[in-house]
Amino acid sequence: MKIFLKFGLIQAAIYITWSLVIYITGLDTTYIHIGYISDYLVLLIPIIVTYKGLKADALSLPQSYTLLNGLKTGLLLNLVCYSIYMPFLIVYHTFINPEWLDYVLKLTETKLLERNVAPEAIKVSLETISKQSTISNHIISGLIFGVILIGGLISVISTLIIRRKLKQKQIS
Repeated sequence: MKIFLKFGLIQAAIYITWSLVIYITGLDTTYIHIGYISDYLVLLIPIIVTYKGLKADALSLPQSYTLLNGLKTGLLLNLVCYSIYMPFLIVYHTFINPEWLDYVLKLTETKLLERNVAPEAIKVSLETISKQSTISNHIISGLIFGVILIGGLISVISTLIIRRKLKQKQIS
């Protein structure tokens, strides 16, 4: 099995499991104010899985592993994950937790009220979030930001670290 496929599947499985655990524990509904914090922890998933995938890839060609090799493998890995996780998210937000946006809007309103934001500004913010929360926007932003920008950035940084470690091993 290709390394990008293996690690893309692993990453998608972790994301799906994470989403279901967050839902089952109520961190995406009843306790969304706590679940909101977990959104930062979930950022570790692509960092760890992409790094491990690129490391496995680099070990298969340690002498000639280039930045382009790492970027290609990392982007493909994240594209595989995206192609599985995005359909899951559509099902999740449509059938499993269709009230998710309502919870997000309520949390946003609460946070804005705590910061003494004017009621009209709160209304505009909530309307903007509602209008932008469409399936097509999620698909496009997931591809552009999740796969290309974040996946690409993680891939470049990981490849640079891995190449430096490989060079250090060759010297010693």
